[in-house]
Amino acid sequence: MTYKLNHIAESLGIAFAHHDAAEDARACAMVALKACREQGVASLYDLKDACGLRIGSLHPQGYTPCGAPRRTRTRRC
Repeated sequence: MTYKLNHIAESLGIAFAHHDAAEDARACAMVALKACREQGVASLYDLKDACGLRIGSLHPQGYTPCGAPRRTRTRRC
């Protein structure tokens, strides 16, 4: 499975001109809005809580990246 913007947008029926900054930003916003609707939440902060996401931030020492809980993988022998 891929999490590239163009693949996610396509799977959700969102048309956009990939690699155009404004279009990429619009597509990201549309993906976020669809995720909020799917989860039945009113904001990205509520989506964060519903999905266990971590919002990234910038600070004087650098940045803290966004993230999600790690999935555990089944070991193959």
